[in-house]
Amino acid sequence: MAIRPSPAKDVARLFAELTSADALRRESAAARLAIIGRPAAARLAALAADPAAATDTRRSALHTLAGIDLGRAASVAAEILDGASDVICFDAIETLAAAVNDDAASSTAAFERLTALALDRRQPVERRLAGLSALDRLPPHIVTPIYDALVNDDAPAIVGHVAVKRSVVEGSLDQLVERGLPNRPKSAADALTGITPTTPVITIRRAIGLIRAKESGANSVDRQAWRTLRGQLHAALAARGSRLAVDDLSLTLAQEDSGTLPETFLEAATAIGDVTCLEPVAAAWLAAATGAKTRRDRLAAVFTGIVTRERLTRRHPALVQLLTRLPASAVLVASAPRTRPRATKVD
Repeated sequence: MAIRPSPAKDVARLFAELTSADALRRESAAARLAIIGRPAAARLAALAADPAAATDTRRSALHTLAGIDLGRAASVAAEILDGASDVICFDAIETLAAAVNDDAASSTAAFERLTALALDRRQPVERRLAGLSALDRLPPHIVTPIYDALVNDDAPAIVGHVAVKRSVVEGSLDQLVERGLPNRPKSAADALTGITPTTPVITIRRAIGLIRAKESGANSVDRQAWRTLRGQLHAALAARGSRLAVDDLSLTLAQEDSGTLPETFLEAATAIGDVTCLEPVAAAWLAAATGAKTRRDRLAAVFTGIVTRERLTRRHPALVQLLTRLPASAVLVASAPRTRPRATKVD
């Protein structure tokens, strides 16, 4: 009768192989230990938490333990997050992510640990972002408060992630605008990717107002980035044929300086600008350097585009007033016909 080795000796041998530098031996030992199950759980937990053990060994131990007892694995993962290397840390986050989406009692503890990691500004951004991403699949009423707490975080990657997720979770850009845009232009741009042809124009108009407020208090680099974003929103309104923000458009044209105004503003003015935009465009045209022919020609084209679309004649009060205020704009005003062409009679 053959003598079989005792389970204790078998487990000891498998743990010895789990520390092997040979990946195949480690995988084979992990598979056998997974079959043994709970009798191996305590030693697997101790090995996964042992900072003196090799990284590959700790990873194998944690993965194997998660297959046997996810709650215990999550408890180990929560303990080793702070002091572990990045590789171990990300494996621990994956384990906590599996636990937080599980029905086990450990899900609450896993959720709290991941939330603490995401909110901890002392932690490396990559780890915080991984912890935050692990929470993204939770119901909106659970994750929204976390996103709200991070909307103006110091890390742009965190803010950008939150901005995109908030727009998806809330399902309505109007709600995002209601809560307020992020403080960084790049993050705000990410948040506003939710604008579609069906987005209410009033929502876009409100976003333009919020951006103008942030633009006014920003440094020169951010101010130009905010202005670029605002121009994109004006272009979105113009594509819808909406004049809801034409007051902001006219005011921006009046602030044109040194040709720094994004082209999107000029496109919007050509498409939906009204008579209030004529004087700002004419003033910018006059202020442009004499040698800046391309810019002057572009502004002249905007002026002519508005005059033509609005079917203005040189006798229109807006053009008469413009000549009074800016006599040198006569060249531009000359693009308007003297009288409105008579409609062609059809027999």
